[in-house]
Amino acid sequence: MLVLMSQFSEDLKDDRRLEAIAKTRQELAPVIEDLHHAGYKFNSLDDLRNSGLKYESAIPILLFWLTRVPSPDSKESIVRSLSVPWAKPAAGPVLVGEFEKAPKHAELLRWAIGNALEAVAEPGLANRIIELVKDKDNGSAREMAVLALGKIRQPKVVQTLIELLDDEEVAGHAIMALRKLRAAESLDHLVKFVDHHNAWIRNEAKKAVTTILKQKERQK
Repeated sequence: MLVLMSQFSEDLKDDRRLEAIAKTRQELAPVIEDLHHAGYKFNSLDDLRNSGLKYESAIPILLFWLTRVPSPDSKESIVRSLSVPWAKPAAGPVLVGEFEKAPKHAELLRWAIGNALEAVAEPGLANRIIELVKDKDNGSAREMAVLALGKIRQPKVVQTLIELLDDEEVAGHAIMALRKLRAAESLDHLVKFVDHHNAWIRNEAKKAVTTILKQKERQK
């Protein structure tokens, strides 16, 4: 009986997964159609992403539909197609808006948006990204958005990242961002993490300290 129940449970999961895939495909059908009209003859957004093309003229189409498709799965698929440098500057404000609107339980979607922001980050987005990463209610979905700050060289960004070192959920990502910025003013804060109990954070801190010290040595 237990074996039968287990099999039933697995079959139910498979059915739900197939239903979700079918629903996403249906919701994305008009997106694919518009892309076809624009000359992108692909059957899925995965194919577009993996095509090797710099699909700049597809970005406005993707942004148009991102705000219109209803389900988190469909939005996530579009977001992943916007996680490219040539989606900026247009994609940034829309992505932040979608992060703000996304339900808290849509963790994968919100993480994917953070990942996209890391690809399209620019100075004009600093204030809005700072606002969302400082909101602890956003949880671990902030991780890649914190990394996005590592591409924005502004004093307020560095200060925010230093403050985030006290936030266990994103401290490691803040360390990585400070390393990218080679933020000398963060050195004393980073040194405290080289003996951290978490090996990943400890190693990132060591890399950050080494990078910043080398930068300071070159500037002498």
